[in-house]
Amino acid sequence: MPIHSNLSLSERWSSENFSEMARLWSLSRDDQVKMRQLQQRIADLDHWKNDPFEVIRYYKQCKASLTKTEKMWRHMVSWRLTEDMDSFLTRYQPDEMWHQLPNQMLATTDYEGDPIVVDRVGVADSWGLFKHFGEETMADHLIYIRELYTSPDFWKQHYEPQQGHKVRQYNMIVDLDDLNQGPLKPSLLRVLQRVSRILQDCYTGWEKRIFVIRAPAVFKMAWRLVKYFFDQEKRDAIIFATKSDYLDVLGKYMDLRDLPDIIAPGIGQAKGYPGTYFERVSLQGGPIRKDKLLERQQEEDATEECTSSSFDFDSHRGGAAAANINVKVMTKGVWSRAGPNRGATTVTTTYTSSTCKGTF
Repeated sequence: MPIHSNLSLSERWSSENFSEMARLWSLSRDDQVKMRQLQQRIADLDHWKNDPFEVIRYYKQCKASLTKTEKMWRHMVSWRLTEDMDSFLTRYQPDEMWHQLPNQMLATTDYEGDPIVVDRVGVADSWGLFKHFGEETMADHLIYIRELYTSPDFWKQHYEPQQGHKVRQYNMIVDLDDLNQGPLKPSLLRVLQRVSRILQDCYTGWEKRIFVIRAPAVFKMAWRLVKYFFDQEKRDAIIFATKSDYLDVLGKYMDLRDLPDIIAPGIGQAKGYPGTYFERVSLQGGPIRKDKLLERQQEEDATEECTSSSFDFDSHRGGAAAANINVKVMTKGVWSRAGPNRGATTVTTTYTSSTCKGTF
C-alpha cells in the first residue's frame, strides 16, 4: 500500500498544505509562483511523492530551475515504481547483524529544529559486512536506511508531535575517526559509487549540512578517489572539521548535549529514536562479532538445500543398499528424510559441502 494513499493529489496540494510548506521553507513570493507552476507541470503523475512537502526539496536542490526539478523528480518516481520502493520498508527486514553498522538517526535536533544523523564510517566493519552479506544485500541495506530517514510515516510518528510541523531536512555527521584503508577496497568503492548515485538522484535535497569530522591522514587519499561520486551540490554542503576543532564547529549549529557521548565525550546524551531500528543500532563500531558470524553460519547451514545420490527406496524397501535418488533437505550438520512409505525408512548422513555426501 503506497504511503499517504489516503490523500488525493488535490488534497496534497491544497491551499492550506501549500501555505504551510511555504512558511516552513520561508519561500519568497517568486518561489511560491514557481512551485505552483511546477505543480501544473507534474499534475499528470499521481504518486504520493507529488506533494509540495516532497517536491520542494527537488526545487531547492535544483536551484529553482523548473526544467531540472521536473526531470529529476520524474526520474525519482519512475525509479520508485520500477523497483516497487513504496513497499520496500515492509519487504526488506534487516538482519540483526546490521545493528553493528554504526548509523543512527538521533532523537534530537539542531538549534533550528532539524534532525541529526550520525554515521560512524571510520569504525564500521564495512568489509566484514560485505564479505558476509555480499554487494546486493549491502546496497539494499544502505538504501533501507535512507528510506527510513525519508519516510513520512517515520516523521509523522516520531518528529511531528514534538516539533509541531513536518520535517524539512536533516544534518548528517560523518565521523571518520579510526578510518583505515578497508573502505577503499574496490568492491566497497563499487557499492559506494552505486548507492551514492541512487541516493543523490532519488533522495534529493534531504541533507541540510554534511559534517565530516575527525578525518585521519588516510582520508586525503580516500577523498581523491570518492569525491567524484558526489555532485558538486553535495560537495558544497560538506563542512570539514578536524579532531581538534570539530566540537567547536558542531557547537555552532547544535547543542553538544544533543549528540551521543561517543561524539561529544562527557557532554553528549542523545540516543536513537526509541522504538525504532535506530534504537537497536550500536555506535561503537569495530569488527563484526565472531559469535554472531558463527551463529549466522549455523542458521544458514540449517536452511541449506542439498542434493545427494543415495538410496533407491523402490528397489530396496527396508534394505540398506545405495542406489540413485535425489533428496532435497533442510540441513544442520546431519540431514534426514523419510522414504516413499511416509516415514518407515529414514536416511541420515553428514555432509561436507553444499552437495551432501556420505555413507549410509
